[in-house]
Amino acid sequence: MADSKPREDVFEVFESGELKGRGLRALKSLAPGDKVLESTPSVYVLSNSVRGQYCDFCFAKSEDLQRCSKCKFARYCNRECQKSAWKDHKTECERILNVSPNIPTDLVRLMAKIMQHQQLQAYTALVSHQKEFDHERREALSAILTVLNRFLGEKDFQKTSSGELFNLFGKISCNSFTICDAELQPLGKYSNTVMSEHHKGAM
Repeated sequence: MADSKPREDVFEVFESGELKGRGLRALKSLAPGDKVLESTPSVYVLSNSVRGQYCDFCFAKSEDLQRCSKCKFARYCNRECQKSAWKDHKTECERILNVSPNIPTDLVRLMAKIMQHQQLQAYTALVSHQKEFDHERREALSAILTVLNRFLGEKDFQKTSSGELFNLFGKISCNSFTICDAELQPLGKYSNTVMSEHHKGAM
């Protein structure tokens, strides 16, 4: 589970209705730079667009990254990061080998990690907004699920119903965030079962 800690002396959680979910509001004026929320990601992925430049585990930039000896996909800045990542990467490593030379998208990898960690139940309280999906969005989801099926393998894919996957897609779309470097350049995506709803754009 993610660890999200708003400062209780400064913020309060409020309900904004069934369609909007929960919100977070300040109890007093805030100065620029005040910390609003600390949150540790439930799952995260390095973006394919910067692969080869940053470590898959700690996101440190390096010109001397070490590839995973099996899948050749994941890269790490040192042996320590590779060892720390192995518990999470082990399953993904096999899946990447199974679909090689195809490369799964960031969203497919993020969804697969959530399912791998059996965190679907943790997303129950979040709103999927699936009723607001237009035809184009639904078509995009169908294409994503096709890729996800190949990536997970038929056996693991069928463990989750199509309805649950549809809900998960909507919830990730609304509750996912971009990981940026100090210059606000995007490096990856993470998803959290945070205590408030976030109306973000599509991934």
